[in-house]
Amino acid sequence: HYLERALFLARKEPPNETFLELLEEFGVLSLMEGNRAEAEHYYREGLQAASHLKAKMYQVLFLQGVGAIHHLRKERAQARQLFEQGLALAEQIQFRRGRMLLLNNLGVGSFFEGDSAEAGDLLKNGLQEAVQLHNVQGEALILNNLARWARHNNYMHLSQNYFRRLLKLAQTHQWEG
Repeated sequence: HYLERALFLARKEPPNETFLELLEEFGVLSLMEGNRAEAEHYYREGLQAASHLKAKMYQVLFLQGVGAIHHLRKERAQARQLFEQGLALAEQIQFRRGRMLLLNNLGVGSFFEGDSAEAGDLLKNGLQEAVQLHNVQGEALILNNLARWARHNNYMHLSQNYFRRLLKLAQTHQWEG
């Protein structure tokens, strides 16, 4: 309820970074709760505000969020366009975490589009970025996607290696569930 109150108050003021943070957080929470329409609303509102403020890092995050909604709706072309736009912007401003997320999303999208070679390349590049950033959550996400990609392509030994790395990562950080 505190977040809702903060967003309500933030909407009364001209947009600023706190407002963008709240919109991004509400988008993520809505998506986690399975409410895609609400998540899309927050992401699009955030994208508009971030564009107005020329807050490029947030533009990247909101492009990724709207793209994820399209991906979940199986609207692959729209998702790819948004992910590519976000990736180009992330690279322009050297926003490496955004680059990592978008490489992962483009890789998953390519996998679903049937382009296995491109999917593998994108996911491997995303993993490299995650490792260099010491982004453990990103590394875990991409290792999981790479393991599934490898298994789908009958690279069983490679799939096992990715899953082993993921398990070791989980054990090192004492993750449960």
